Amino acid sequence: MITSATKKLVRKAETIISALGKSISVAEMSVSRTDMTCATGMVDVQRFHLLAVGKDRDSFTLRDEGLVGMTPGSVSSLTAETHNIHGLKARSFSQIIDIFTPPYDSGRIKDSRWFRVTPSGTKSNEVTATLL
Repeated sequence: MITSATKKLVRKAETIISALGKSISVAEMSVSRTDMTCATGMVDVQRFHLLAVGKDRDSFTLRDEGLVGMTPGSVSSLTAETHNIHGLKARSFSQIIDIFTPPYDSGRIKDSRWFRVTPSGTKSNEVTATLL
C-alpha cells in the first residue's frame, strides 16, 4: 500500500538526465541519506571520504574510495558518514533518480558544497579538493 508519506517522498525525488560523457562535479550533499537508482543507461559514481580540512577551510584531503558502475536497476546509497562526497559521469545517455531524506530545502541546498578534485601526489588513493 502506498501511503501519502511515500507519495510525498516520491514527489521530492530528483531526476538527473545526463548525456554520454557529461558529468556532475564532485559534491558533498547536506542530507541524512540519499538513495539513487539508475533508471536508464550507464553511470559511474566516484566516491570519496573526507580525511582532513585545510587551515584555509577551502581545501580538503579526500580518500578516493573507488568507482561504482551503475546500470538500470542498480542502487547506490549515500549517507552523511559514507560516500557523501561523490561525483557522477554518464557512460551513455542516462537517467538517475535520487531520493533525498529528508527532502532538500533552501537551507540544505545552501549547505551543499561542490569541489574540484586533483591527485594529491602523496598517496595513490588520496586527492586534494578545493571548493568551487
